[in-house]
Amino acid sequence: MKNALLPVVFFAIAGFIACSRSKSDSAVCTGSATTFQLDEPFFLCYDATVQGQDDNEPLAIHFYEVSGDSRCASDVDCVWQGRVDIGLSLSKGQAALKDTLYLGGLNDNPTSDSTLFAGYKIKLLRVDPYPTYATDPIPNEEYKIKLVVSSQ
Repeated sequence: MKNALLPVVFFAIAGFIACSRSKSDSAVCTGSATTFQLDEPFFLCYDATVQGQDDNEPLAIHFYEVSGDSRCASDVDCVWQGRVDIGLSLSKGQAALKDTLYLGGLNDNPTSDSTLFAGYKIKLLRVDPYPTYATDPIPNEEYKIKLVVSSQ
């Protein structure tokens, strides 16, 4: 009788783990900064805006788009690493710029992960979450990027 209960217990535990994993996998991004300091990395969630600590005209950065995410999911073997493209909207006073930064890919451009704007260099350090399953696209609201801003 004990052996008959073992598979039932196993599948109940496996079902519980699968349900809890799917809940956490679909969680909305948290931990986004609202302000940043120069030369200190920070996280920014999708569709959020962060401002610098400049008293006169602060630099504002808005993460508005994930235009492509072809990074190799951890459940498959890939020939190349893939790439993720994110769209940023930058503004300072009357100046504004929309730019796309990306990580990965087969490109000879070493500055694809950064942009220059209004005397600042904005560098993309990381994009989370990393794809787990090739068949499950990541909803935009789950994306979080790690940036660092430095003066030129």
